[in-house]
Amino acid sequence: MRGPIPAERRITGGLGVAVALVATILSATPAFAASMQGPKRSALELLEDGDAVRKRLLLREGRFSVAPSIGFTLNDAFSRTALFGAAVRYNFSDTLALGGSYHYGMAFDSALAEEIAAKRPGKVAQAGFSSVSQIVTAELGYTPLFGKLALFNRLAFNYDIQAIVGGGLSLLDGDGDLGSAAPMLVVGVGARAYLKNGMGFTMQIRDHIYSSALNAVVPLTGEPGSAPVAEAEFRSNFALMVGVEFIFPQDPKIGD
Repeated sequence: MRGPIPAERRITGGLGVAVALVATILSATPAFAASMQGPKRSALELLEDGDAVRKRLLLREGRFSVAPSIGFTLNDAFSRTALFGAAVRYNFSDTLALGGSYHYGMAFDSALAEEIAAKRPGKVAQAGFSSVSQIVTAELGYTPLFGKLALFNRLAFNYDIQAIVGGGLSLLDGDGDLGSAAPMLVVGVGARAYLKNGMGFTMQIRDHIYSSALNAVVPLTGEPGSAPVAEAEFRSNFALMVGVEFIFPQDPKIGD
């Protein structure tokens, strides 16, 4: 018969069993957690599965806007033009819009034109320069960038960046062949800062591309009293426009 087990051996054996049990539980915990949570995923996968932005203000989608604006042409050689008018736009989505604009032009001579008139007043009176009198456009707007900006940790506002493409008509003033109606291509970029949800400040740089003659010239070899000759060519006519946009309805939609 086996005698009684010494107390020291009983304690040592019990301690060994306890250690083995704890080690088994610890080793099984990660596997159990992994089975509960699924396979480990990268940060990019987690971001793609989640909603980046929820309850976002849809500041453009389904809204109609009217924007009175003023501006001026930038690169006319002989005649600068101040532009006064307005643009209208309807946003089919938060990124796409269709609209149009009308601007009336008031021309004034550039420094170069004034210098030529001072040196050769007879030639200028006989020939002359062209100027923009009216501009009408139909445009497609695309808004690829938008967000929110904070200034000085106090002023925060929404903004967007727009691209513009379209067509239209430029009516030109001038004597003889200088006066014409020129079909044109319109391209441009713009930025808008929302002063509040129903109003914004806009700024655009536009390129009106059309064929026109800047000035008429009397041929040097022509007979006395010969009519001035105007030679048209395609060129870019840049304009800077600023305005205030009123957006309806005043309260935008809220995304899901």
